[in-house]
Amino acid sequence: MLSAIGERQAAFDALSQEFGRLIDDVDARGVVLRDLEEGLVDFPARARGMPIFLCWRVGEPRITFWHGVTEGFAGRKPIWTIPDPSGRPPA
Repeated sequence: MLSAIGERQAAFDALSQEFGRLIDDVDARGVVLRDLEEGLVDFPARARGMPIFLCWRVGEPRITFWHGVTEGFAGRKPIWTIPDPSGRPPA
């Protein structure tokens, strides 16, 4: 019984280490993991001269939302609404 628990603990530890390496790889690519359970990630970008985050969630077929660097998921807006550098919304 104890040997089976030890084997399972060793397997769990190995998976935890691999998971940590994968998270580090994602981070090294500049992707920001916002919510693991939701599968929510942000991609730092520049649009019309300003820094933004492109925002994607698991299940969405493509990246179609963005938010400012001080906003979060609740501030998501469709990409076509990115304002011009003066702050005016697109025409």
